[in-house]
Amino acid sequence: MLFPMYTVASDVLLKMTRVEPHEMLKARGELVVFSDDLGKAAFVSHQWLARDHPDPDFKQMPVLQNAVTRILNSSGFVSLDFITESQVQTAKPLPMTEFQVLTLHFWYDYFSCPQPQASVSGETECHQASAISSIPSYINECEFFFALCPVLDCPWQGKVLTAATWSSRGWCRLERAARELSANSTWILIQSDAAMEA
Repeated sequence: MLFPMYTVASDVLLKMTRVEPHEMLKARGELVVFSDDLGKAAFVSHQWLARDHPDPDFKQMPVLQNAVTRILNSSGFVSLDFITESQVQTAKPLPMTEFQVLTLHFWYDYFSCPQPQASVSGETECHQASAISSIPSYINECEFFFALCPVLDCPWQGKVLTAATWSSRGWCRLERAARELSANSTWILIQSDAAMEA
């Protein structure tokens, strides 16, 4: 890792009412450098809804918050997608208890990586580049990988964002490939709090 793996604990994530940059959360002491003794980490892969902000109208983050609330408070399993279930005989659904045993921390690009537009420091761009170069290491460090793909209108790109557009975006494909090559290759598609598949 070329830059520390900054995360937020689930209780911080669930209280968010807007998505703020790394510098603001760090100044408030809400970011922690993840280590295994803190619990388990989840990497959040998602599409940005504006050029300079991932979720300016706070439409995407509530989907993640609702899904996390459900995961942390429910029994049962995150079910397998149809293709995996029918083609991979050894695949098993992911028990919700896997998320509940230890504190869950979240890596999310906008608040886990330095944001040059939110800083007056000239070092920020260098730190951001180091954080971006560390993404495969962050993914490997995470117990869980969430592909956050709610159906949302994106005027900036002039299209509707979906799981299909996430799958075709270069950054998201890179993150997914890094996940599939990591020690724990499972990942969870979140389309809503009720639509989650492992």
